[in-house]
Amino acid sequence: AWNLVMVTSMLRRAQGRLEEAEALAREACRLEPGHPDPYITLAQALLDGGRLDEAEQSLQVALKLAPTNGSALDVQSKLRARRGERR
Repeated sequence: AWNLVMVTSMLRRAQGRLEEAEALAREACRLEPGHPDPYITLAQALLDGGRLDEAEQSLQVALKLAPTNGSALDVQSKLRARRGERR
């Protein structure tokens, strides 16, 4: 069930409905707290909304769960770029 909630969150994000995307991603995190994907999805929605600190917090959970996850590392690089960081 969590993956359906997460996919719906991704759809809402693509539609620009960021508040809904965030709420759904948070629900997916609640349903499956040991999987990095919901946290990555949440970080992406927060990043799109310009909420960089919150995005980083969610991303850190994802990276703690899966330090080499390619999607998490991609979002991390986007976050750093938004902040003007190099690395």
